[in-house]
Amino acid sequence: MKVRSATSEKRFWISTGGFGAYEFALEREPSDRVSCGWIVKVNDPGRVEAVFGDPDASKIATTYVEQFNDTVRQWCKRMTRNTDTFLKNCEPLEAALALESAHFNFCRRHGTLKATLAMAAGLADHLWTVEGVLENAYLRRAGAS
Repeated sequence: MKVRSATSEKRFWISTGGFGAYEFALEREPSDRVSCGWIVKVNDPGRVEAVFGDPDASKIATTYVEQFNDTVRQWCKRMTRNTDTFLKNCEPLEAALALESAHFNFCRRHGTLKATLAMAAGLADHLWTVEGVLENAYLRRAGAS
């Protein structure tokens, strides 16, 4: 349910590595509007495979998610190993990752796009501030109670 509610109603495609849980999650959730392809680097470097839907094989790559993971590790030191801030408790870690993800998608203007990722996907019509993200999260949480 989280994937469906976190994506727009428009058809989209996703590239992943060959981890089977991704395919399972996407087939259960928004399979009616997603095309999925994966690239397997370990056993057969460069093997590209359409998993379901109609993904463009020339665009299947893990570059974007690898860049995002690098960004998360640079921003959120809790995700860095061998440090005093490495967390074993899930609740503060989930909160830190949610804040980073919201900042990355709604507050950070990406050079190539000249907009945020949320704006490019049609999920936002303006550049958000961190204060706006926190206020929105607070209002959503208060409304869910």
